[in-house]
Amino acid sequence: MHFLCLVSHCSTAHRSGACHANVDQADRGGLRRSNDRGRLCYPMNAHRFAGGAWIVTTAIALIVGGSYSAGLRINMTASAPRGLWLISRIEAGSVRPGEMVSVCPPAQRVVIAMLRHGFIGPGNCLGTDSEPLLKPVAAVAGNTVIIRPAGLIEVNGMLLPNSAPLANMPAWPAGTYTVKPGQVWLISSYDPGSFDSRYFGPVPTANILGQAIPILIDGDAKRMALRPLL
Repeated sequence: MHFLCLVSHCSTAHRSGACHANVDQADRGGLRRSNDRGRLCYPMNAHRFAGGAWIVTTAIALIVGGSYSAGLRINMTASAPRGLWLISRIEAGSVRPGEMVSVCPPAQRVVIAMLRHGFIGPGNCLGTDSEPLLKPVAAVAGNTVIIRPAGLIEVNGMLLPNSAPLANMPAWPAGTYTVKPGQVWLISSYDPGSFDSRYFGPVPTANILGQAIPILIDGDAKRMALRPLL
């Protein structure tokens, strides 16, 4: 068994609370702690090890070579396919459900708490001083979002898989919400531990930094797509 070890923050709230040096073994995703503080190790078979190492090596080479300024970003969280993404400029008001975006989280207490405990990394986002998140848009202005008492979320009558919050996390209140102009909801069905609108609710479209386009990833980006009912 190979382990791909990286220095990284988590923006996925695993059920075991695993992240950084606090992790012994996540019950989902097989995340393990190395002997070095802050090193995250992902168990991989030989094929995935080779692919993962190639992604990381290529991504680092591109960024060191100056491509970071061109909008290339590395995602190493479980809530979206890991690897290299291109962040392309987009009019915030033109985003559609299913599009992946790079976005600054809202200045909610739960976001600050996640930053303080190392589940999201530090960065330049105004109001939180956190790094941007990589999330799919689930609902836009005029859409109806229903959060069931059990926590599962519907958008325009479509139940989103993996949308229930984790039991040990403060969730957005259950109820029916009409998305207001200038707002979006961000919910990832890719991983049940995603840190998104199930916890911090609607996000101003002004927080969207750009559309995220997969370049070199380990995973299926099509699983991120949502098809809302018309």
